[in-house]
Amino acid sequence: WKFTITGDIGELLASEGGHDVPFPTWLDGNTNSNSEWQTYNLLNAVPNISLLPDATASQSSTGAGGVAQLAIDGNTSGMWNNDSVSLTVTTSNPFWKLEWPGAHRIVKIKVWNVVSPSGFRDLIRGFVLTIHLNGNEIWSSTSSAIDTSVTAVAYEFPINDSVHGNEVIITIPGDDKRLMLAEVEVFGTSTPLYNVALNKSTSQSKTYLNGNGRYDSSKANDGDVRSESVVGINNNHSRTSKQWNPWWEVTLGTSVVIESITIYNRDSVHSNCSDKFGGNCSRGLKGFRLEIFNGEDANAVFTYNDASLDDPGLIIPITTVPSGTIGDR
Repeated sequence: WKFTITGDIGELLASEGGHDVPFPTWLDGNTNSNSEWQTYNLLNAVPNISLLPDATASQSSTGAGGVAQLAIDGNTSGMWNNDSVSLTVTTSNPFWKLEWPGAHRIVKIKVWNVVSPSGFRDLIRGFVLTIHLNGNEIWSSTSSAIDTSVTAVAYEFPINDSVHGNEVIITIPGDDKRLMLAEVEVFGTSTPLYNVALNKSTSQSKTYLNGNGRYDSSKANDGDVRSESVVGINNNHSRTSKQWNPWWEVTLGTSVVIESITIYNRDSVHSNCSDKFGGNCSRGLKGFRLEIFNGEDANAVFTYNDASLDDPGLIIPITTVPSGTIGDR
């Protein structure tokens, strides 16, 4: 891969379908800070992740014995008397959560409402559905065309941009709320994507404060995708010195089918970024270019050019990689 950016990088993530994979990235601009690169391998599809034996459900509280696991028991009838409905107590911002090990591709989520008691059908109105990967929000129903403010038997959310996650959360925002669910179905793949970039060989054009190890290129594929607001500024990302066209590269070691790439950007507001980015370090990735290469061919097999007008965001999923794309860097 080749990845060209202007500024600081928080995290790079790629998914692929088969083997260990390396990736390069080159950066356009003055400084480059990488938090993480990851690549993943996608195999067999399974209809409903919710029914996998290692999928677990939890919720903010439990009311009247309506434990969270009842919303993933395969029963969509929505009848309370059938002992297959989850329920929280009345509280502020009640939530229900589904977790599973490893990142999976999610293509559709269907949330089933209760049928009886009929007076409980409106409890679900206004819910927000979010998908998370390693604690970071990747997708939210607030950007979906599905209207959750109306009462329905079920709400079906197509996920069209190859979102990967390992957690789904349903929340009812507000005070004095209860959350009652008949069933939550998460459709996607059963085999986790494999992070082939983890701890692979990396390099960058020139390391900032070379010699102290704080900003080494290896910080961008060490598996730590936590944001700076969690771990502290300048603690878990790579960074180049200020220069023309700085770059960062990871070498995967073999050719693989690459499914998708995700970049985790920096989230800090810091004086070091104030001169060019208004204090917002994530703006440093504006205008980056990412390229995938394979073998001795000097021409990229895939190129992505960032078109953001101001800030590309904290998590940048690149889902336009053509099916069957093969690369080794």
